[in-house]
Amino acid sequence: MDDRARAAREGGHRRGRQACATKMNAVKVRKAPYKDFLQPALQRRFTTTATILLAVAYLEALLLARWESLLWTWLPFGWTGVRTTLLLSCGILVIVLRIAQYHVGLRTSSSAFHTFLRHALKLQTAEAIFTYVVSATLFSQVYLSSLPNAAGLDWLVYFTEARARLNERPLFFTSYFISLGLVQAALHVYNDTDRLSLGVTNMLPTAIPFTLWTLIRCFWAGFLLLLLWNAGNVAFSIFLVREPLKNNKPLTSDSKDPNGSLLNGLKNKKIAIKCFAMWELAFIARDYEDRRQAIYEDIERKDGAMWYQTSTICRDVINSMALRIDNYAEPPALAVPVVEGKKTEKTRTTAPLKEESILVSTPKKLDFRSEVEKNLGDWARAPGQSSPLSPMAKKAAAAARQKLVKFHQDATGQAPEAFWRHIALRLLMYPIGFPFRMEYRRQVTAVILGTPMGEPSLYINAIFALTQLVSHSLAEDRYGNVQRDVADIIRTFTAVTNKIEGFKRQLPTHWTDVARERTAPEVDAILDALKTGLGQLVDDFGDFARDLRLTARDMREAREAAAPSAGALERRGEQQQPQQPEMQEAR
Repeated sequence: MDDRARAAREGGHRRGRQACATKMNAVKVRKAPYKDFLQPALQRRFTTTATILLAVAYLEALLLARWESLLWTWLPFGWTGVRTTLLLSCGILVIVLRIAQYHVGLRTSSSAFHTFLRHALKLQTAEAIFTYVVSATLFSQVYLSSLPNAAGLDWLVYFTEARARLNERPLFFTSYFISLGLVQAALHVYNDTDRLSLGVTNMLPTAIPFTLWTLIRCFWAGFLLLLLWNAGNVAFSIFLVREPLKNNKPLTSDSKDPNGSLLNGLKNKKIAIKCFAMWELAFIARDYEDRRQAIYEDIERKDGAMWYQTSTICRDVINSMALRIDNYAEPPALAVPVVEGKKTEKTRTTAPLKEESILVSTPKKLDFRSEVEKNLGDWARAPGQSSPLSPMAKKAAAAARQKLVKFHQDATGQAPEAFWRHIALRLLMYPIGFPFRMEYRRQVTAVILGTPMGEPSLYINAIFALTQLVSHSLAEDRYGNVQRDVADIIRTFTAVTNKIEGFKRQLPTHWTDVARERTAPEVDAILDALKTGLGQLVDDFGDFARDLRLTARDMREAREAAAPSAGALERRGEQQQPQQPEMQEAR
């Protein structure tokens, strides 16, 4: 009996220690940051991009080979391998630039000229120019080294055994590639490719440094270099914006605390990480029932239940658009002048100090020059006082201006302002005036998405995720936490939809917008997502409106806001595709 009791006590102690260890392990579970799952996925995609770039570099190395030996030309161990490595370096430089500067979000500004002023002098622009010039220079030397001597593109030309002369043709060839790098860098910056969508001589040459055959070689080599650059850029842009999934599961599925890692990404201050996290939330809300139930049932968190935090983040993202519209519509606050307290001056009991020289015993009669100097000195000591001649001068200037205006109107039959505006409009119609056009699309996008960058997919995925989570809660939310927020979500969708539509309708077209096209595809995509989500919520919860404390007015306004516009019907008729929670939806 004693042995049995002792064994029972030891078993109880062992189970108690195991339970304590389990509790300690549960407490010590680390909430991994969202970037710990995003960065490995991006690195795998970078590896895929580099593999494609390696294949393109190897193909170009074969095209540049001299084919003196069929066996050694194919094998990557000789000069073909060296050439492949150097060509790969030309493309890797561009990939490194993309990794350092990749971002999400459109450039939002009122005109292209404002965008140029904002980005032209940034360090990123200098990095792009440097990268493309170095890549082009390296490619030019690889190409020159692969040519036979008969091509006449050696750097030195020997007329005699003791005399060498610099060959202008390879110099022209290298200059051509440097110019190509500058142009490609300018296009890289102008097109916002980073977004997730010479040697000279002072002496003139005595002969033309290029021939027809040299120009043909330039075009062929330029084509190969552009192929290398574009292959890297296109592969990078395609693979790095793939879905945030791993083995057909959300990225955070491998985390010990999936909801905590997802929340970390949604709260991240970096817009790229936040967009990927919101994209993953949209996939979870649509396709993964177990993750949805985990969101509904996770109610014991430090800052509130998982559903409360998730819905709050999504609503804040959606409400931010209405907040920007309100800030734009409000007139700037006038600076209130600070009224200083009246200072009481003490009564002077002595005579004021004299400003004249104390060494002059008797005043002298001033001549005209001295009188002018004295007046100028008085004016300099009291610059706030106007000259006695200023009213007369102002009157004369006003009269002269009126005469000039009258003369111009008599000669042309129109006011000077209309004449200059007519000239400006004519210039704006040409390509040279494009940077100065304040287009309707740019103005609407800048206000609603914010400046200097705005990513439409962030708002579309937030709307989609919130709609799907609320819709699926009818069958999956066992605790009924979601139903408390349904009314606020419907009112939020209604208010933001009406706010955006009213702003688009009331915003006047700027006089520099010569096209007069009142379209904004990025904002229209967000508006379509709002209307679709609102319509789905009204259909799903219309029968429970009274239980959700939604008045008849709320439901009527929601139905009116959810009604698709004419433009939305046309777009749906053209596409006819199911809604996808993708980053590319707004692009």
